Amino acid sequence: MNINPLVTVYTINRNYSMFLEQCIKSVVNQSYKNIEYVVIDDGSTDNSTKILQKYKNNNKIKIYFQKKSGLIKSINKAIKVSNGEYIIRLDSDDFLHRDAIKILLNKLFDLKASVIFPDYYLIDEKNNILDRVKRHNFQEKVTLLNQPAHGACTMYKKSVFQEVGTYSKKYDCQDGVYMWFKVINKYKIGNINKPLFYYRQHAKSLTKKTSKINYTKELIFKEFNRKKTNNICFFPIRSLQEIHSSNQKAKKIFIKKLKDLSNNLYIKKIIVSSPDINIQKIINHLKLKKIYYFERNNYYSNYGTRLSELLLEFIRKNKTQFTNCDNIIIYTWNDQKTSNIKHMIDNLEIFKLNCVILVKTLKNLVFKHDGSGLKPIFKNRSGLKIERNILYSQIPGIIVLKLKSFIKSKNTYNGKIGHVIL
Repeated sequence: MNINPLVTVYTINRNYSMFLEQCIKSVVNQSYKNIEYVVIDDGSTDNSTKILQKYKNNNKIKIYFQKKSGLIKSINKAIKVSNGEYIIRLDSDDFLHRDAIKILLNKLFDLKASVIFPDYYLIDEKNNILDRVKRHNFQEKVTLLNQPAHGACTMYKKSVFQEVGTYSKKYDCQDGVYMWFKVINKYKIGNINKPLFYYRQHAKSLTKKTSKINYTKELIFKEFNRKKTNNICFFPIRSLQEIHSSNQKAKKIFIKKLKDLSNNLYIKKIIVSSPDINIQKIINHLKLKKIYYFERNNYYSNYGTRLSELLLEFIRKNKTQFTNCDNIIIYTWNDQKTSNIKHMIDNLEIFKLNCVILVKTLKNLVFKHDGSGLKPIFKNRSGLKIERNILYSQIPGIIVLKLKSFIKSKNTYNGKIGHVIL
């Protein structure tokens, strides 16, 4: 093994001249010296060209100027022209800890890994540290790989790209998630709980474009879920009053929701369980092929009844409805998009989960009462975001379950539980 291998660091820049020099210097000044630095300027119209010209005579820096081609095409070009045995990306508005390459490389050797990534600091436009993101210890704590490494500052053996291919041009963000799916089942992945790069949060940051990021992530999950499953939606509803106090408005909203569910290609059958004759009339009138109405036993209309009880009893009495069923979507009345269902099913199948729920992260401190007063659940130091201490609150309305494990455990939340963050 070469103990002093060439490492390629690459940066794609477009109009980040205000941060570019700090980014470049953080690479040039690395304590590990056997580095090749590839910088691709993707059609900048600001002062970037002038800054890059200052480094044109540095024989360790390869600078490419091109017309705007987009992030993914530029990343793939950088990988193609690289000569390093190991390769790592650094975005032009971020910068590295002085020992980042040395520490990552040594840890990768120790673990005999093919992919390695660190913790990092979140900083603002003026380099003020906003937070530190501390990941789980992947060598000790992680058995479920559903929390990808950051796309930047993750070191790969270049042979990984040669074996699994580079980044897909179909997606212009979330490239880290895409590559994560390509490597998690084929290579050893490690991490190091030291903050080794500075990740900038600012108005132009791609991470602010939440809708685009979420949509792209859903497309990537869909691509990597190659398993075709039989999914049944179980929709218990007591009455139209759950939807709106006005029967007319409730009826209109309910019909739209049924049509949305019926148009979801991931759902083969929708079973509506209710004691309300008005709901039965609506379903009979719609005549949608996927939707079946079943009158609910009055006992299961009580508000104290557990949802798992209702579903288990229904399955017991209507086994033929679940012939060849793989997954059940429990859909209780809510305002969430029905498109979330396909993303939840993709999660379930890709990571071999038993249950997937919708959640939001709790950003404020959470307390419990111990009899003598409120006590924080976790005693976090200010400015330290520890992955194992992040709290998630379930958003009710949609749960996706593996049918077999649900019947065996008789519990809605069973086995490996995954999540989709809203």
